[in-house]
Amino acid sequence: MEEMLSGYCRNIDGARIVLCDMDERQTEIDCDYECCAYRAECTIGKQIAQLIEQSKRK
Repeated sequence: MEEMLSGYCRNIDGARIVLCDMDERQTEIDCDYECCAYRAECTIGKQIAQLIEQSKRK
């Protein structure tokens, strides 16, 4: 499953489009979501977290 997410990124202090490619074995995210200091407040990070949760339920 591929998703394109957009929103404000605090890390770069601007708008950002992030590509998320998820399958049963692997998740690739086109940003530093895993180590981002702002991911709890990030609008894109919240969308990524929802996608990861949805993919776990399937």
